[in-house]
Amino acid sequence: MRSAFRWSLLVVLLAACSVFADQLYTAVSFPVRLRLLPGQEYAVRVGPLVRVESNDGLLGSAERGQVALLAEEVGSADLQLSFLGIPVRRTEVDIVPRLHLVPGGQSVGVMMGDGVTVTQLARIQTADGRVRGPAEEAGILPGDVIRKVGSQPITHGAQLEAAVQEYGARGEPVPLTVQRGSDLIELYVVPERTASSERPHWVIGVWVREQAAGVGTLTFWDPVTLRYGALGHQVATAALEDEAGRATLGIGRLIAASIEGITPGQRGKPGEKIGVFTNGAASLGEIDKNTPYGIYGTLSAPIDSDAQPMPVALAHEIELGPATIRTVLDGQRVEEFEIQITGISRQAKPHDKGLQLRVTDRRLLAATNGIVQGMSGSPIIQNGRIVGAVTHVFVNDPHRGYGILAEWMAYEAGLDLHRSAFRSELPLAG
Repeated sequence: MRSAFRWSLLVVLLAACSVFADQLYTAVSFPVRLRLLPGQEYAVRVGPLVRVESNDGLLGSAERGQVALLAEEVGSADLQLSFLGIPVRRTEVDIVPRLHLVPGGQSVGVMMGDGVTVTQLARIQTADGRVRGPAEEAGILPGDVIRKVGSQPITHGAQLEAAVQEYGARGEPVPLTVQRGSDLIELYVVPERTASSERPHWVIGVWVREQAAGVGTLTFWDPVTLRYGALGHQVATAALEDEAGRATLGIGRLIAASIEGITPGQRGKPGEKIGVFTNGAASLGEIDKNTPYGIYGTLSAPIDSDAQPMPVALAHEIELGPATIRTVLDGQRVEEFEIQITGISRQAKPHDKGLQLRVTDRRLLAATNGIVQGMSGSPIIQNGRIVGAVTHVFVNDPHRGYGILAEWMAYEAGLDLHRSAFRSELPLAG
C-alpha cells in the first residue's frame, strides 16, 4: 500500500512538473515583438499559472489560461507576462495599418559597384572634320575604372554620358578620377562634338562596362511610393559600408533581365538561372540600400505586371503548409509554382532565414530540381498575402531552402508607419 502511494505521489509530482515546465516555456517563448492590425484579435493559450498584464487596454479577454489581444487603433502597447508572480517576459506590441504591395517575380539584372570600367578606346570624327581620340589623348587606358566626375561618384554609364554632355556644352574639360590598379589618377578629357549627330552631341571616345553583380528577382514594389525590395539577402560588393556593416551608397541600379537557360541544382552544387541583360539597358530603378536582408530602392516607373496589390502578412499570420512562389523560368514571363512552408521562425529582429521551404511543384522540379541561384527574392504567396521571399538553398538538398519574412523586408524598404504606403483605408484580407 505504502509503495503504491509513493508511486502515485511520484506520478502526480512528475505531472505537476510537466505542467509547470510547459507553462513556463510558453511564457518565456512568447514573442518579444508582435505586430497586429487594428481590430484584429490575437488569441494565445498561456495556462493558468501565467498572468498577462497590459496598461494600454490591449487585453480583450483573459480566461481559462487563454489571452486574447485586441486593439482598435494604430499605436503601440506593452505586455508583461509573469509566471507564479515572477516577471519572465516583456512584449512590445505594435498596431499597424495593413500594408498592400504589388508582388514581383520579375528577373532583374543587379548592377552594383562604384565606377565603370573602360573596355576599349575609340577615335571619332569631329564636327570640323578631324579624327581624334579624346580619352586616349588624355591618358586613359583600357581596363581603367572611372570612379568620379569631379566630386560625383559614377555608378553607371548613363551618369558618365550626362556629365560629358554637360561639360561639352560648356566647352570645359571633364575632370575624371580614374583607378588604375591600386592608384587613383586625376585626368582631364576634352569632349568633342561629333560630325554624325544633327543635334549637339559630345563624346570622349570610350566604351564602358558597368559592375554587374548578377541576376536576381524582384520581390515587391509599392504602387504609391514606388519603393521596392529584391533578393532578400545582401549583394557582396566593394562598396563602403556604414558602422552597422550595411552598404549605404547609391551604388547601383536594376535593369530588366531575360532568362535564357537554367542549370539545375544538384546535391552539393547549387544550380543557377542564366540571365541575359545589356549594360546599356534603361534603368528600372536605383539601388540605395544593400543590406543583409535584401536590396532596396525606388523604381523609375511602375513595373508592367498583371499582379494586383496584395496585403503583406504579419509574422503570426503565416502558416505551415501550402504556398506558392512567383518567378521566371523562361524569358521574362512570371509564373507561379507550388511549395510547402515547413518551418517558421517568428523573430524579434530581421533574419534572412526566417522561413524553411520545400519545392513541390513538379514542373519547377523538372526545370530546376529545386531552388537555384537567381531565384533569390522570388515572392512567397500564401492565403492571398505576400508572406516572404526565397533567399537560400540547402546545399545538400536543392529541393529545400530558406526565406525571409516579407514583413521585415517591407520595413527595410522604409515602408513604415511614417510612409504613405501604409494605408488603413484599404480592406483587410481574411
